[in-house]
Amino acid sequence: MPAQYPRELFAELSACLREGRLPPEPVRRWWLDSVKAHANEFPLEQALGLTGAKAQRARDAALREAAEILAPGEKPRAQARRLAQYLDYFELTVLPRYRSNPARRLEGWKLALFRAFDSGRKVPRDVKHLAGILAEKCPSQPPKM
Repeated sequence: MPAQYPRELFAELSACLREGRLPPEPVRRWWLDSVKAHANEFPLEQALGLTGAKAQRARDAALREAAEILAPGEKPRAQARRLAQYLDYFELTVLPRYRSNPARRLEGWKLALFRAFDSGRKVPRDVKHLAGILAEKCPSQPPKM
């Protein structure tokens, strides 16, 4: 079964090119979609779906900021539940309005969520995943086991 994640797809494409064989259909489709996205002015790393750790750290920091504004002083799990309640509203209501009129000013949790969505990384919706991000106060340290 072919890989599903961009890094795996890229590794499979590289292996096929090295070995002189035709990549499987899902890999070719991913590559074609990536090239089209890059031709439409997406940065190459983003078009390939290979946005790195820097983008993830930016997204996570923005999510922590939004959570602290929405549920100040709460434990990560409570903040994650509150944050999850606002994510769909933001993405479906606030973000389209802002993108249609960038002169609007975003502040507070809306600005923080804009930065999270604008990071190039997928914004998680799962409370458990969000709580894990929010509990990680210093992203350079590995999570405690």
